[in-house]
Amino acid sequence: MYHVTYSKLIRHTLARTPLVNLVVQCERIPDIAIPNNVGNKGLALPDELTGQFSVSGPPAVVYALRAVPGLTVDPAVTAKLPSGVALQVNEFLDGFKDSGLADIVMGLPGHLEKLNQTRTKNLRVILLAYDVDVSSQMTRRVLLNHAKSTSPATVVLMTQEPIDDMLLRTYMPVVTAERPSQIELSQLFQMQLTKLDAEHSVCFTVNGSTDPTGIDMAAEACAYSLAGLYAPTALQVLSLHLTGRLAKRDLNGKTHVCDIDSHALSNEKAQILNQDGYVSLIQQLVSPEDIGGLEEFKRWLVLRKAGFDPAASEACLRYPKGVLLVGPPGTAKSMCAKLVAYTFDMPLIRLDVGALFNSHLGNSERNLRNALSVAEASAPCVLFIDELEKSMGGGNSESDGGTSSRIRGTLLTWLSDKTAPVFIVGTANNIVGLPPEMTRRGRIDEVFHVDLPNLRERKSIWKIHLKKVKQLHNLEANLDVLANLTTGFSGAEIEQAVHDALYDHYQPGKPLVLTEAAMRETLLPMHSLSEARAEDIKKLQTWAKLNARPASLPDVAPILEQQANGDENTESMIV
Repeated sequence: MYHVTYSKLIRHTLARTPLVNLVVQCERIPDIAIPNNVGNKGLALPDELTGQFSVSGPPAVVYALRAVPGLTVDPAVTAKLPSGVALQVNEFLDGFKDSGLADIVMGLPGHLEKLNQTRTKNLRVILLAYDVDVSSQMTRRVLLNHAKSTSPATVVLMTQEPIDDMLLRTYMPVVTAERPSQIELSQLFQMQLTKLDAEHSVCFTVNGSTDPTGIDMAAEACAYSLAGLYAPTALQVLSLHLTGRLAKRDLNGKTHVCDIDSHALSNEKAQILNQDGYVSLIQQLVSPEDIGGLEEFKRWLVLRKAGFDPAASEACLRYPKGVLLVGPPGTAKSMCAKLVAYTFDMPLIRLDVGALFNSHLGNSERNLRNALSVAEASAPCVLFIDELEKSMGGGNSESDGGTSSRIRGTLLTWLSDKTAPVFIVGTANNIVGLPPEMTRRGRIDEVFHVDLPNLRERKSIWKIHLKKVKQLHNLEANLDVLANLTTGFSGAEIEQAVHDALYDHYQPGKPLVLTEAAMRETLLPMHSLSEARAEDIKKLQTWAKLNARPASLPDVAPILEQQANGDENTESMIV
């Protein structure tokens, strides 16, 4: 785990970078003990970093400085070093075991001088300082002097947020630790489940199944539910989950049973991700039967689903990149994002671009990078970005210091370069504010025009919403009439009409029965969006004819009616 982070640290150490800020943006969760097999903030222990370093370069001594127990180095590390080096390491530990960061950094030059006397070639010294407080003027001055020096010792300041001291940041590169992938989380969870089994003789099941599940399969189910979280957070969530679901019962030769609820784990992840506000996990998905019409879009999704099959890569099929849905408000574009996740059988993550913006310089871009890292760590997944024309509009960004332009540029670059199986679903109500780069093929696979529903689609929409409120049996024979009465209505407006009719005719203590007359009465004062914004919708339809693919099949019912009346031009219209 954290292979990219280790590689970056090794490069900085080989390049003799004196000072590095390593940021591990771990989610804030209840203060409980971190499992012993995970280092502080989820990073590996210093001896594991030493092992990574020795593969790529010369020998290294990796010290760790924590509030408790102070300055340490793993005994296994000193055992592998030459005797002279180990002696100097132990002497340095004895002299600075209870010292603060500033004193230790000031003592590094003398320590390096003594290490050089051992004649060990190219020996490197790394100091990992956890939860650093640079509020002290003396600490900042010592760190700044070290950063300006040519010292071969690399001091790594491990923090949860980037250090905001501008003078230090001038001399100090910032490395952000990546989130673990599903595979890496699964490996961690296997160790945790194996340990639990060794302690309590546990038989694992998943989601209430009566059939035992192997540790590897149980770990994969947990990793799928918790992907996108940092390792310590995921381990803590799983640890609490396992503790609460461990029961003493004989099954399959084991004395205890632990049923893992993947849905409960997903709920926990959703609550954690929602803390920042700009990333949220949507768990209520919709099936094709919940959306009326849009047959062409549904068919396209089924075809693209094959691209995520492992065998597809052998046929040179690349991962589908994403889709942009353009259409008037209320035409189920947001529901289509839920339909995509349902069809692909993937988690749905919503990115709120407006919540990314922060008043502090650079924080908005950092928030976006963090959000995209959540999506990549959760892959394969669907990333939903709603109302792109408002959040990514190509207008003048001088008023915000160019932040919106940098956000837009970062997202566009990521869309072009991403290799993780993250499928993008973007929606837009108006194409005017949308930058043309966002619609370029290569960044996305297709642009669909989700227009106002035609006659056939309105009929199916009426059927869906009447069924939800248990009134379909009263009005099923009147669906054609209702569809004709709501020409120009969006799906959202039809749904609202159903609920308005329920309120209009509800009488406490009496059965509620909707009739055609009741629906006519409710629809009479209603005016659709197509009437209020006829010009805007017409412009969008004109643009879509040349730039987008229709999400719906053509409505042939009016054309067939014209044919029956002897219209000679209708044959070409069908074609």
